[in-house]
Amino acid sequence: MRTFPLFAIIGTWLALGGCHPRQEGADVPPKAADSVDHLLARRERIVRQLDSLSKILHALDEKIARENASELPFITAYVVKPTSFDQYLDIQGSVKTDGNVTLAPEAGGRVVAILHEEGDIVPKGAVILRLDDEALRHQLGQLRTQYQLAKTTYHRQLRLYKEGVIPEMEYLQAKTRKNALEKQIAALRAQLKKMAVTAPISGKLDALDVRKGEVVAPLRPIGRMINLRDLYLESDISERFLPIVQEGKNVQVYFPVFDSTLTGKVRYVGSFIHPTNRTFKVEVALDNRAEMLRPNLTGILHIHTYHADNVLVVPLDLIQEDRTGASFVYVLDSTETEDVYKVRRQPVKVGRTYKQNALVEDGLRPGDLVAATASRGLSEGQLVRLAEPHPLP
Repeated sequence: MRTFPLFAIIGTWLALGGCHPRQEGADVPPKAADSVDHLLARRERIVRQLDSLSKILHALDEKIARENASELPFITAYVVKPTSFDQYLDIQGSVKTDGNVTLAPEAGGRVVAILHEEGDIVPKGAVILRLDDEALRHQLGQLRTQYQLAKTTYHRQLRLYKEGVIPEMEYLQAKTRKNALEKQIAALRAQLKKMAVTAPISGKLDALDVRKGEVVAPLRPIGRMINLRDLYLESDISERFLPIVQEGKNVQVYFPVFDSTLTGKVRYVGSFIHPTNRTFKVEVALDNRAEMLRPNLTGILHIHTYHADNVLVVPLDLIQEDRTGASFVYVLDSTETEDVYKVRRQPVKVGRTYKQNALVEDGLRPGDLVAATASRGLSEGQLVRLAEPHPLP
């Protein structure tokens, strides 16, 4: 910054009409014999001289500022304007579904037919694959033949028993034989049903890790079915937010991977507070008709906790703290030189915060200019140049 020597300032003052120090007795101490009127007159002359010097110094300051304006730092600022402020509770959660089922055959055997492939939409109860059941069917045929004979024998023995031709024991033996074969046939039919793997739910066949001709073992997982329509977000929330989380409340769920937000509804609020982390479980039902979401996908649960209108909001990165922890911002006051502003440190009272914004409860007024660029390198009283001010984002 350019400076001016003292002799130049004094010379300018004299050129502008300043009086000589010894004129009019300006520097002569008052005498005891001076009257009050004389002293008042001298005082008035000195005040006029001081006013004249003050105007000269002000003119010099303006000239210095104009001369050095091109050397001042160039910064940006935001115009503080009334706006609305919303605060949300942001909790990470994971997408879950009750329709995520592992497929496993109840019996072992060789795969002889695959009726659905990966990606198919399969209704509940539909057969996905069949195992080799030829031996069981052959055995079932033999049992049916034996059953027909046992059934005929039973009815014959029953008639003879009622006529008193045979003893009761022969009738009971025939009846027992028939009933035993009925149970064997029922058990074999149940075993035959296990040779077919059916869909336990309606949904998409997401995986099928078996091929025709392979031999599978009982209860060994071979695939997975997923119902993508019945999805929900599960999250654990701190107990201090229990009063604001209620079943039926609409909430927002943000999915970073898609950069999109869906509206959901709280369908379940846990009744148990976990003793270790002091949280309770929350489930939010999601509309996934577009089948965009997947189980275990990460989502951010937004629960609205506060709203205010006509308030002043400032970005958090513009708010600083002094050694005592008091908050302040740098505001810019206009000067008489165009585009030149003076930096002033302004204490502020910060209220609620959310993400990158802070609610300022006291210390700022609408229209204030808050320094933005390089605000942490500024100092009280510093002169700066200002770019076009912008409203707060």
